[in-house]
Amino acid sequence: MNFFTYVFGKGYSGGPNFSKLETLHFDLEGNALSVTIPATNIALPRGEINVNTPFRSPGWFDEHCRQMWNHFYVRVFGEAWAYVGPFWKAGPDRTFGVLSLSVDIKRALPGKVLDMNDLNTLAEAIRWDYEWYYEVEEPGKYGRGGNRKARQEAEEEYNARHPSIPEEKKIRDKEAGLRHSLRELPTQFEIRRYGDQEWLYYALKERLSSHYPVHHYYCQPLDDQYYLYVKFSYRIDFSDYFHLWQADAEAAEQRIIEMVKLTFPNRLSAPDNNKAVLSG
Repeated sequence: MNFFTYVFGKGYSGGPNFSKLETLHFDLEGNALSVTIPATNIALPRGEINVNTPFRSPGWFDEHCRQMWNHFYVRVFGEAWAYVGPFWKAGPDRTFGVLSLSVDIKRALPGKVLDMNDLNTLAEAIRWDYEWYYEVEEPGKYGRGGNRKARQEAEEEYNARHPSIPEEKKIRDKEAGLRHSLRELPTQFEIRRYGDQEWLYYALKERLSSHYPVHHYYCQPLDDQYYLYVKFSYRIDFSDYFHLWQADAEAAEQRIIEMVKLTFPNRLSAPDNNKAVLSG
């Protein structure tokens, strides 16, 4: 992008700087993880990085896990890159949006067993993780039971509307309200291969989130219970300008995931996961 384009408001600056790369190494209970990342333009001090993650040790995962919505996870590493634009479009902080990376470990729910050689089992476990949380009958914190509650409220509002309102309009209004209140559940999964690495990929759009509405997940099982996911999130501060930096951020995402390497001591190559991955 040339300076003329940026100054007159048609471009952006920032994003990942691939001319400066850093490789970080982690020990995940004997599984070797390396993450190569480009330099960030966000001037925030990086916290201490724990290169050893003994997630299988008794009680360790429960002691160290965090919660974000339905995700109970242990953070391995995170980074972010800002895209900025002219102040007359983006305001004083000049941020169009942020591409963020998080590398986390999750545990499958009881009853779900992961097969290292069949990513369909991971897809099923992930799907159930969302359904169990958002569709549960008893509501709770962080959106638990939110989809069931939203349907009940929509039905109550529908039944309470005046009989003079045409039935077709009541149905349209009910469906429109649900589109904005229901949390999306993953239904489509893909197997994506980068070199000798195979990842189970799925994407979600968070309609209820004004900060990070787009999430792309790349997942691999670590054993029959735990799995690693690499998540790319898109914070869109100005939706009218997302198209300016979207292609650059998506290309950066692909370059970064290509440089994430997960090596298992007892597995010499990626499993044969050419079977169709479940979708619903």
